[in-house]
Amino acid sequence: MPMEAMMGLTTTAVSTGTAAAKAAAAVSEPMMATLLSLLTRNVGMTSNAAFATLFPTVVTPAGFVFLIWPFIAVSQVITLALSILKPGDAGDNNIAGSGLSQRDITSLSLANVAASLWLIITSNATPGNLPLGNVLILPLVPLLAGYTLRQSGAPAAKKGQGLTSRFVFRVFASFTTIASFLSLAVEISYGTRIPALLAKLPSFLAPLATLFTTYAQPLGALTFLGLTNANVQLPNNSSVKKSVNLLALTGILVQRWMKGGFSAYGIVDVATLVLTLFVTKNAVEAAL
Repeated sequence: MPMEAMMGLTTTAVSTGTAAAKAAAAVSEPMMATLLSLLTRNVGMTSNAAFATLFPTVVTPAGFVFLIWPFIAVSQVITLALSILKPGDAGDNNIAGSGLSQRDITSLSLANVAASLWLIITSNATPGNLPLGNVLILPLVPLLAGYTLRQSGAPAAKKGQGLTSRFVFRVFASFTTIASFLSLAVEISYGTRIPALLAKLPSFLAPLATLFTTYAQPLGALTFLGLTNANVQLPNNSSVKKSVNLLALTGILVQRWMKGGFSAYGIVDVATLVLTLFVTKNAVEAAL
């Protein structure tokens, strides 16, 4: 074959390959854009910090407490990486010091799906519009994250489960438990569902609805503190859970100090401060 013909065939092949590559890229770019829009189209503009600003309570911790979220994410990534290098067994329990078992991965995945759904829901919150999913979805996270810990209650199972995986689940479940209590306090303080239900009560119970509306904020705080106090005094709390409880309560006291103290509700607010200190004292005693 003449050299000119061979060069012509080569040029044609290169041109065809380049055209095919461009065509593939042209197809892949809209696909990636569509996937990205599918993943993000329901995400609103309200961040966690903005949500706390929109719906503040006297038991909302200082911002440094929420830095535990990236810590949780990093610890999960490290644990998953260790699981790839040294996976757990195929059964329910891990080999001591190993990574996640199949049960652990399922539990962690479902908990993260619930947490992601909660983040999407709260990102669409606006002033005067508190999504009901804030209080309904978040409690699913500690329930799912704590599943593997509840299944590891037997001494043999606890001995078999890896230390790394236990740490990840305990941090995740402990903090989202406190966050779930806070979401209930926010719902009591700002939600319109409970006042609407109380408005339907018989007329002789109308003062109850008025009382709730007037003192919604302190009622939300007292609910949070009551649940947290019961939580810190549960028997057999791990050292990780005790540390997370102390972190959250310390953050609440720091936030109140930075905001000038509890001064919005007079005697009720003083009672809230006293109860916060009481719950913190119980958490310290439980941690020692």
